[in-house]
Amino acid sequence: MGEVEKLTAEDFGFSKLEELMEEDWFKSRPPDIQKMIVKYPPIVLYKFKDSGKVVYLYSYCEDGTVTVIHLGYGTEFAFMSRNWKVFDVKPEALEALTPEESARIMNEVNAGPKPNPNLNANPTN
Repeated sequence: MGEVEKLTAEDFGFSKLEELMEEDWFKSRPPDIQKMIVKYPPIVLYKFKDSGKVVYLYSYCEDGTVTVIHLGYGTEFAFMSRNWKVFDVKPEALEALTPEESARIMNEVNAGPKPNPNLNANPTN
């Protein structure tokens, strides 16, 4: 497996929002969705305020909710694929991570699971 390119804070920086707002994708969204995108940009990771579970925004809904994808980061589900969608999330329940935190977590996720030091690879029994 090839090495994954390391992400930096610049990959998640809010200056990317200005670039995003110039794209046809953004301009084609309804005004209410555009407001949500500006307030909750899809260019950083988020965590649930109550649980700390890390997610990224997947879609914006006209009812004011978002759909997120749970990364499994920091949980026993870290080995799962990144297709764990959570629907009907109120964006106010989320807290944006800094660009630096977003880059660090994505680099860890992209690197894959770490070996469990509690497992003995050479049992003596």
